[in-house]
Amino acid sequence: MSINAIVYNAKIFLELLEKHGSFENYLKSFRDKPYEEKQKILSKQFKWLGPTGAHFFLWSVGEDAPPF
Repeated sequence: MSINAIVYNAKIFLELLEKHGSFENYLKSFRDKPYEEKQKILSKQFKWLGPTGAHFFLWSVGEDAPPF
């Protein structure tokens, strides 16, 4: 991962905190969507977060994720 991607992702994270109040609230904003859509949202939102990284992130925060 490049330094530019880290800086970019940090800016996105701060924007999400400002808009939603917390990262948890951001995740709740698309909780009712199917897993595949959640994975795509996260992968598009953050640089260097592909489908596998999004899968393990969603799994680690307790979201429904299919077996890997």
